[in-house]
Amino acid sequence: MRSKEEHRQLIFFLSGFLIGVLYIYFVGDEGAGGTDFLSLQNLMQVKYMDIAYEEYFWYLLKKRLGILFLLFAVALALPGKILLFGFLMVFGCSMGSMLSVLVMRYGFEGVLLFLGLVLPQDIVYVPVFFSWVYLLAGWNEGLFPRGGFRNRAGHSIRHGFIQFFCLTGVTIIGILLECYVNPKVLNFFLKIF
Repeated sequence: MRSKEEHRQLIFFLSGFLIGVLYIYFVGDEGAGGTDFLSLQNLMQVKYMDIAYEEYFWYLLKKRLGILFLLFAVALALPGKILLFGFLMVFGCSMGSMLSVLVMRYGFEGVLLFLGLVLPQDIVYVPVFFSWVYLLAGWNEGLFPRGGFRNRAGHSIRHGFIQFFCLTGVTIIGILLECYVNPKVLNFFLKIF
């Protein structure tokens, strides 16, 4: 059953990715609004910035965990599963539109720049995000079951909280990668310009 759910998640993510690509293709990157952060001038400023790592870490921690706790709150809502899959679609759409803008502006170098923007943290964030959606969608189905507090896989709420804390820990690893490693990776990829 899990593989069927994973396929459904992947379909929502890829549908969102395709919508993001098509939107940029038909509207153009000027219609994307707010993509000035992808301008070469702004990206080159990253090369010469002194990053206050501790402040950046706390900013990312608040932002990323805020999103995860928002997902948690959404999962407890009645139409939570639909909203969680909507989050997957929006996530895919943002990734697709960002990649499209970069490719339209910089060609193949845009693909490399995209990798510089998302690596290595998205190696952690993407599977964790899918795992969060899977976990929380299962909680949504199993919050008020007839046979006690168990999700669709038959796990207790205690087991769900253990998964919750493990996923939070892995998310913090992604935050550490985004804070301390990603600026160096981005600087490496910016050398092509």
